[in-house]
Amino acid sequence: MIQKIEEKEKAIALRKQGKTYTDILRAVPVAKSTLAIWLKEAKLSVPENQKFTEAKRLASLRGGQAKKKQRIKKQQNIILKSKSEIGSLSKRELFLIGAVLYWAEVRKKKNTIRGLRCDLLILTLI
Repeated sequence: MIQKIEEKEKAIALRKQGKTYTDILRAVPVAKSTLAIWLKEAKLSVPENQKFTEAKRLASLRGGQAKKKQRIKKQQNIILKSKSEIGSLSKRELFLIGAVLYWAEVRKKKNTIRGLRCDLLILTLI
């Protein structure tokens, strides 16, 4: 019991020095939930709180940038793989693909004049 009181006092002292939960957990081996309960009363000063807020914001930005790089790399891999699987397409094939995609979009607005004209266009191409 005395050891826990000493650990609690040490944790509060470290927090008042501006240490993060991670830093404190390295020095005081307790559960994070226990640490949170202990440190409820140990309020940070405004500048220290702002420092932590800024650190969180910067970490979030770094994480977002890393995710963006991963997404771009994944997209590039998909494009390269697709190009190798599909090969080259003629202008006519590209035109037909575009016409069919356009037709599919227009058909979502069922029975419009534009949709019927598009149906006729596709039928004449096929």
